[in-house]
Amino acid sequence: MLKPVNPKMHREDTLNYYQQKVKALVTYVRQHLDQDLSVKTLAERSNISTFHFHRIVKAYLGMPLGTYINHLRLDTAANIIRYSDESIKNIATRVGYSDISAFSKSFAREFGISPSDYRTNKDSFINSTVDFHFANNAIEKFELRPKVKTIPNREVLYIKVKGVYGGEECYKAWDILLDYASSNKRQSWNSEAFTVYLDDPDEVGLENCTFDCCFTVKKLCNPPEPIATKRVEGGKYLTFRYKGPYEGLWEVYNLIFQDYLLNRYQLRDSPVIEKYLKYSAKTKPENILTEICIPIA
Repeated sequence: MLKPVNPKMHREDTLNYYQQKVKALVTYVRQHLDQDLSVKTLAERSNISTFHFHRIVKAYLGMPLGTYINHLRLDTAANIIRYSDESIKNIATRVGYSDISAFSKSFAREFGISPSDYRTNKDSFINSTVDFHFANNAIEKFELRPKVKTIPNREVLYIKVKGVYGGEECYKAWDILLDYASSNKRQSWNSEAFTVYLDDPDEVGLENCTFDCCFTVKKLCNPPEPIATKRVEGGKYLTFRYKGPYEGLWEVYNLIFQDYLLNRYQLRDSPVIEKYLKYSAKTKPENILTEICIPIA
């Protein structure tokens, strides 16, 4: 029997109740892409009335549940195709497609390239739409279309750094972290590199900023110092994409907060995350792709 929310709950408690429900749901969906993910099945699993389920989940995710699941299936498939030798037919099955033809059509419609061409052409990069880019020595705005995403909890290797964002200590930390992950086979097709920013440089000064350079792993281990492990809590984020050198990121942040964010969303008390989508040493500065994740309620 489905349990109704206690009518005496305070509004904040009610919001937290549903947020925890949806966060658990997102984690379940990510781990069971090859299974039945119908609204009825997920509503029953979440213990939320089917009548209200779709509206609640849509309000939290910022999109219909079916759309979210479809994007997640295709994004997951794209990562596996790029970073493994598994057959495309098996990958389609892993993410919930029983028909390889339907999968190929959905993939091409979503990314503008076929699964086989994406595997063959290592220079292709999907999901490359951006909100800001660097051109003519300035930051230029596209038509802003940020996405609301629910990011799950993640286990990470990390190094805590104190100093200037993007300074020498930062690059040194990334070299140590990525070298360890590669040498000890901690990388996988869905590994992510991101930074958690813990200070505002306007408050503490550029030289005193603290931030965590993080690399996701499936299981925690016992790495040597200065590397440590922890769980990074997930949640709801408004995400923007920026294409260009890292030097332009602070101007992008200012544009986001001054011109877009504050009159539209309520911020959540959680650090900003900067995710690196295209960060190879071979990548030209003008082609670096960074996703800025702003925590929202």
